[in-house]
This record gives sequence, structure tokens and C-alpha cells, in this order.
Amino acid sequence: TATPFANIFIDPDNDDDMLEENLFPKDFMIKVPTPKNYCGQDFFFINHLEEAEHSPLRLIDVEDHEEKLLPISGQKKWMADNINELPEKLKEAIRAFFISTAVRFCRGDRSEHHTMIINVSHLADVQNKIKTVLGEYLQDLCDVLEATAGQNPDRAKENGQIREMYETYENIYFDIDEDWNNIFSELFNVGKKIKQYSINVNSPDKLDYKAYDAHGLVAIVVGGLKLSRGMTFEGLSVSYFARSSKMYDTLMQMC
Repeated sequence: TATPFANIFIDPDNDDDMLEENLFPKDFMIKVPTPKNYCGQDFFFINHLEEAEHSPLRLIDVEDHEEKLLPISGQKKWMADNINELPEKLKEAIRAFFISTAVRFCRGDRSEHHTMIINVSHLADVQNKIKTVLGEYLQDLCDVLEATAGQNPDRAKENGQIREMYETYENIYFDIDEDWNNIFSELFNVGKKIKQYSINVNSPDKLDYKAYDAHGLVAIVVGGLKLSRGMTFEGLSVSYFARSSKMYDTLMQMC
């Protein structure tokens, strides 16, 4: 929660009668050893001044010029009428999700849940419009995967979207055991299962993993405030995050 951040800035040497019996530091915070299975901010947010070659995560920066398509600051409701395409980095993130799910299919996790989240705006109208444009992109991509299913993987790369999928595999998943041929054979199966959700007060969508326990849910979830706090996403493998905050505690909870 935000409570540790609030109390850590209290002056422990304050002599004011009203403030001297505060929570910090005597009765509030104790440093404990870090468990081996703990994944904190040092795990998720790589220090770019240090070597990150062995990190299990792949962090890709969203290019500044892509703010023209999905602005981070100064968002207004009218923006929803002006979102007609997805940024290239978001398309790359979607391709990465297809590939990561295909990898898990190859590894026998076909009936497990697989999730990607897109968190770029606090406005419900914008989120719902992004879901609509996302649906158009997914339909186009799935049509291509259906048309190329069963083809020789190298020949399939003559298609522009399959070539982009292969380039994403080469750039992000270059160190995994599964080769492109095996992954390509599963991409159409991923496309057949994928569903999209917009989670906000104006959307009827409900993310219900239990309804898909038998065969597993493959979901791309668009949202904002509801995604930032209090939700658990099963099998989360890709996050596209483009939100700003001046408050570190809020920013960490969003992630």
C-alpha cells in the first residue's frame, strides 16, 4: 500500500507534541531479510546502468513519437474518436503475447490461462475504443494465421505480418529452446482461443477465469484504474504500460 511511503517521510526528530508520537521509525518499520522467491521492484525494473543480459524480463521502451497515437498526458474524452490505429510498439507487444502463448502451448500448458494487459488511459471511453481497434487488428492477424496455417514456416514469412511475427521472435525470444517452426505451428491455435476484454464501469465485459478452467483462457485485457489496483491476472506474460504519475507509490501499484 501507500502507507510505507507516507510514513517514511515523517521527521523522526520532530519535537512537536502533536507529531513526536508518530509511527516512524520505532513502532512501524522493521527491515527483514529478503526471501529467495520475492520479486520486488529491482526484479521488475532493471537498472539500465547495470548489465541486464541475464534478466528473465524483456523491457521495451515505448517510443516518444507514439504518444501521438495514444497520448499519455492531457487525455480528454474526445480522444476516443481519434484513435484509429494501434502504435507499432503495441502491435509488437501483441505479437510477443502470441509467441509467448505459443511457447507455453509447445511446453504442454495448453489448458492454462494466458493473459496480456494494456494500460494506457484512465478514461473508460478511450479504453473501449482501444478494444475496438484492437479487435480489428486481431481479426486481421488471425485471418493471416489461418491463411498460412500448414504452410512451410519459411515460405509463410513471405507474408508481411508473419515476417513481423518472426522478427519479434528473433528480437525478443532469441534465447529460448523452442524453434520458430514449432512456434509457428501453434500460432493459429493461439488465435482461435484469444479473447479481448475492456474492464471499466462502462463496459459489460467480465473477466472470469473460472469459466475457462477446463480449457484455459487466452485474454488481452484493456483497462485503467481497475487494472492498476486490486486485480490478479492469471498467466500474465505481457504488459503494455503507458501511464504517468508523479507519485512513486501510485506508479508502482499501477504496474
